[in-house]
Amino acid sequence: MSDKKRHIFLENITVINRQLMLDNVEGGIATFEHIVSLGGNVDFLHKKIVPRIDIQVKNVATGKILAIIVVDFVYDVSDFDDFLNPHEHTKVEVDEILQYISQESISTVRGIMYDTFRGTVLHNAYLPLITRNNFTAPLLINESFSKIKSKK
Repeated sequence: MSDKKRHIFLENITVINRQLMLDNVEGGIATFEHIVSLGGNVDFLHKKIVPRIDIQVKNVATGKILAIIVVDFVYDVSDFDDFLNPHEHTKVEVDEILQYISQESISTVRGIMYDTFRGTVLHNAYLPLITRNNFTAPLLINESFSKIKSKK
């Protein structure tokens, strides 16, 4: 890794899917389950990292899905060619960047969830704090990333 400072810029956010299935609410909801999938890939042609966060909120009592939110992000990394090229992956550097981007993306989705759920029965379905260590598999380029489950 070069000694120059790395700059990561959030270039774009696209909400791919935002669904509330409030017809699935039966009685009072005591506990929500969040199923979070982190996926994405690296766009070598345009030198971008493109993660996708997919969140489902379930009613634990009934097992029914109450909400789905899917968001794509596009990040630009200033020294993309220095830390990653399609032929020579430097695992430590890539994991470090993906960890940072994952945490930033999940935090942003938390705000999108708040805006989406405000004024509904899901207003208390807060996404708990999630770190990269909560995922069960390492982040690998061009692979589907793992799922975690958290209960609130």
